[in-house]
Amino acid sequence: MLPFKKNLPYILSQEVVDLIKKEELPSELQAGLTPSQLELIYKNKWFKMYVPEELGGLNLDLPNVLKLQETLAYWDGSLAWTITLCSGATYFIGFIDPQQHQELFLREDACWGGSGMSSGTADWDGKQYTVNGFWKYATGTYHNTAYTANCLIYENGEPILDETGNTLYKSFYFYPEEVEIIEDWDTMGLRSTASHSFSIQNLKVGEERTYLLQPQHRTIDTVLFKLPFMTFAELTLAANYLGMIKRLVDETQEILSRKTLENMPQDIKEAQVFIQEKSTQFYEMSAVLWEDCKKGTKASTKWIEELHELTHKLVQKGLSFAQLVYIYSGIEGAKNGSTINRVWRNLNTASQHIMFRKKI
Repeated sequence: MLPFKKNLPYILSQEVVDLIKKEELPSELQAGLTPSQLELIYKNKWFKMYVPEELGGLNLDLPNVLKLQETLAYWDGSLAWTITLCSGATYFIGFIDPQQHQELFLREDACWGGSGMSSGTADWDGKQYTVNGFWKYATGTYHNTAYTANCLIYENGEPILDETGNTLYKSFYFYPEEVEIIEDWDTMGLRSTASHSFSIQNLKVGEERTYLLQPQHRTIDTVLFKLPFMTFAELTLAANYLGMIKRLVDETQEILSRKTLENMPQDIKEAQVFIQEKSTQFYEMSAVLWEDCKKGTKASTKWIEELHELTHKLVQKGLSFAQLVYIYSGIEGAKNGSTINRVWRNLNTASQHIMFRKKI
């Protein structure tokens, strides 16, 4: 079977690929994106994938987003993870008060990051919220122009309950000068994502800083923002895993091809077949979801569950195959600074994301 790089789903110029490869190690060593990487991202508007064109964004459709993210993850998982998480936060433009759009998103370097955990509180006094909290893993710390966070809602010290009887939560956004960064991101992989924690103490903000990530509360009435957010998030992260797993297989093949006495192991052949099969299903089902949204057809619960099952199988079994494949990389796989070692570390760090921990 041909290396996966021969059939990557999105076309990047050789110049772009060379730059990504050149900056991969320096960005890991400095534990943050380099100026050259940021310049490349701003030039191509990758942090603004979902932002309307009139605000300087790409306004990409879902199928092209997934293809781009997989291809970027193939070449540099840490760079792609940063772009995916930060553009994913910038996606919140579709739910924020339109009066804030120009100030927040028109700038070329607009980049959002934050946390999906409801680990903060916001106490409403009738005029404004008082926000306190600590949030982990805000990807893109050193270049974010806004931070997002979920807060449990109180009113004059009493919890506000939702329709299920649980404390209501809302999403907020904050400016960099309003948060305190806690530099605690020290992982074996995805180092250049700079996914540090942040905290807020007794910050007072108005209602305009809140938004609800639900299709019925969208403020931009386009197809993209009709997608269920959790499904959107699963798909974009799964595309990253797919790219990193493919790169690991290709790098291992390349190592084995230099060892003329060894035949290609059956594990690698089975991994290739599985990855290609799930990759095809992934793009086919994503395309159907997108077309349904374009037609205004709401995806059934059964369909969403099937898509959920597919992404989890792709990630979880793909990771299992990746571990089997990695064994054949030999000392090259364990060598500090080697490409395959970096790919393996990025992939295994990404595997700890809570979204794909539930077994299927």
